[in-house]
Amino acid sequence: MKRRDSTNAILRQALAKRPAPSPSSPPATAPPAMPATLGDRYRPFPTEALPPRLPALAESGAASVGCDPVNFALPGIVVLAAAVGDARVIEIKPDWREPAILWAAVIGESSSKKSPGFRAATAPLSAFQSAWVVDYRAELARFKAGGSDEGRTPPRCRRALTNDATVEAVAGILDANPRGLLVANQELDQWFASFTRYSGNGRASDRARWLPLYDGDTLVVN
Repeated sequence: MKRRDSTNAILRQALAKRPAPSPSSPPATAPPAMPATLGDRYRPFPTEALPPRLPALAESGAASVGCDPVNFALPGIVVLAAAVGDARVIEIKPDWREPAILWAAVIGESSSKKSPGFRAATAPLSAFQSAWVVDYRAELARFKAGGSDEGRTPPRCRRALTNDATVEAVAGILDANPRGLLVANQELDQWFASFTRYSGNGRASDRARWLPLYDGDTLVVN
């Protein structure tokens, strides 16, 4: 029994990519406490690998509200990818390019303070978008005051994010904002619910229509 317990301990530590102590001698220092529900699977989020300024947001934000840094880091990474949008791609090979598109969700128990990180990460895009809406309304007023619409192109509202995630809504916004868009929902259920928002009219779920968008394929809505 003792030999089996020692072997299991070595295997668990090997899977965790930590050096295994000798079965005959205890470790010099006690390992850090792990969440009971995760045990050896838990890993601290590698904030040191984040792009500049994001580690400070993740660590200071987590310390201020008392949560895991991932609550700030993960939304922050996705927002940075959305800011890049369609302006840059990574070329793996001449015929293989990957756009800056990330799909992410912070999973945690209720009251684990997921919302503060979401709000902090998306706040800059919200601020830019609010300013763009003000500019758009001013441009639209000038356009309407200019008389006949013939031969003139009406202004379009610049957008950076939305939480109305039906495929039709996203297609309409992307038409005016080809660089890209962040679909940001505080609750996954809000996004999932949009899949069948109009299914009562004989339409199928939008789930299959979302799948091709994971790597930036063309979205065609008729």
